[in-house]
Amino acid sequence: MGFYPELWGTKTLEQMKKELESKKKRLFSYVTDYTPLVLGKSASGYHGPKISKVDAVDMPIDLGDFVSPTKSTIDINFDQKKGVPQIINDIDNAQTNLSLLDIYSANAKDGLLDAYEYFIMKLAYSNAGAKVNFADDVNDVLTFQDFRDARAYLNDAEAPENGRVCVIGPNLEDQLFDIPQLVKREYRNDLGIPEGVVGNVLGFEVVLYSKMVEVTTGGNWTDTPASRVRKACWFMSKLALGFARQKEFGAKLQPAAGIPGDYLNIYSVFGGTEQQGAGEYIYTKYANTNS
Repeated sequence: MGFYPELWGTKTLEQMKKELESKKKRLFSYVTDYTPLVLGKSASGYHGPKISKVDAVDMPIDLGDFVSPTKSTIDINFDQKKGVPQIINDIDNAQTNLSLLDIYSANAKDGLLDAYEYFIMKLAYSNAGAKVNFADDVNDVLTFQDFRDARAYLNDAEAPENGRVCVIGPNLEDQLFDIPQLVKREYRNDLGIPEGVVGNVLGFEVVLYSKMVEVTTGGNWTDTPASRVRKACWFMSKLALGFARQKEFGAKLQPAAGIPGDYLNIYSVFGGTEQQGAGEYIYTKYANTNS
């Protein structure tokens, strides 16, 4: 092959960092990432201090106001194992190893980011503290009132005002353009809006997720596609979900004489959980009727 397996994982990591550091926003940007605390550890999960909201207090500070972070902990099981299987035949390999490394690692980067985002979507829907129908029950569309409802919910939960996101799918995108607070110039600030962010409404960055799925008649997540019948979106604080990768990327190569070539699997081991009890920082809005 000409490359050690470790190089495939390293190159995929480089590709992903470039993606996340670019102007393009992914759902991965809107969760609390514990990866730096656990990366490479030989463990089946993370049990440790929870990254959460902190408050400033007046000085001088009493000793009783100091809080140990170990009093607030989070458990993340590394129960997700996703791989991107690819075939590298000897004809391709004979052309240029360097080009192959770029192409296949870029494919793996896209595949694994998609896997992370789908997992985050499932976590958000499954742990939403409130599941409420769209405010407009006549036209059954997403409106400005839904953003007001979500803002009130997160404010009541004392969620931080920064790091709030509204995630929508393509089936709701056209409804956004009927919300004046999103499309009228006097309400907008387009400077520096990253790719993937539709706009900002009431402090929520509105992000389009192309693989968004619908929910049940009760606004819940389901693994059964036939029961996904209602359009939905969710509003969330970055502190709502914790996410971590025990192994950023690994790579396995297996020679295959029948191709001839190699089977390549670039994989990641990760997990996540709700980290703010009872879904206090996640709010789902969904349609009143089936699609």
